[in-house]
Amino acid sequence: MLAADGESPVAPRTGDEEAGGKDEDKDKDKGKSKDASDAPDPPTRVDLPGIARRIAPLPLAERNYYALGVASDGDLLFIDGVQPGASATPEGQPEEAGNRLQRYDFEERELKTVDEAIVAMSVSAGGTHLIARNAKGALLTAEIEDEMKLEPLETSGVRMLVDPRREWQLIFDDAVRMQPAYFYAANLHGLDWATVVSRYRPLLAHVGRREDLNDVLVEMIAELQAGHNGPAAATSTRRPARPGRPARRRPARGPGPLAHRAHPDGRQLDPFNAAPLARPASTSPRATTYSPSTARS
Repeated sequence: MLAADGESPVAPRTGDEEAGGKDEDKDKDKGKSKDASDAPDPPTRVDLPGIARRIAPLPLAERNYYALGVASDGDLLFIDGVQPGASATPEGQPEEAGNRLQRYDFEERELKTVDEAIVAMSVSAGGTHLIARNAKGALLTAEIEDEMKLEPLETSGVRMLVDPRREWQLIFDDAVRMQPAYFYAANLHGLDWATVVSRYRPLLAHVGRREDLNDVLVEMIAELQAGHNGPAAATSTRRPARPGRPARRRPARGPGPLAHRAHPDGRQLDPFNAAPLARPASTSPRATTYSPSTARS
């Protein structure tokens, strides 16, 4: 609770019957909600002393929850997502298909599943509508009610005029701005970031596609000498650069992709990504001794 005198939404209940009955209370609540909709929102008070002791856990299992949103009636909406890497799925079946859009009702203290295979979700500012995206990439929307159903959002008539070069300029500027703003070390590892940017900015004039811009950003950010830091929004034909080393195109060497998918001692790390010669149906005598050197000989 933010305020020191705030009430916990999951405080234990006494079980005593309330005077007037549920139906009467519902009628009163409806009248209050109509009046409250016209009234301005009360100011939010945050009492920092002791706030760490006012955390009230919800009666839910610890899982991979994200995209939290609050409906106008106070219900909590969120996505119960599959933990990345927890399972291996066949090609064409994304692991996000196991995600669920959940709704927790504080009044009834119940958890309900609204929809499945939801990847992203956002609730409107007033808490009356939501928009979501499923594992197939389709956009869905719904009005938040007691019983709601997500319906496909028609976007076939949407048109947008995009100037790629202006867009690439904005993406580059955002990448430049985000490094000093979010990098863990305030001194950027002692790097003169303005000087680095001045060396890479002229390359924008030679960018001919989105993947080219991605390569420029990868090499620029690699100057920070920090792993797991770089763009990931666009696919590129080149492998990402390691910190301090520019990206290079992998040379074609015989059956390289097959060799990279086979474990040295024949074990299958991923049952859905086995090397062709290591599959059980293969009868080739080379299946157990396959290597790049023997394949080229």
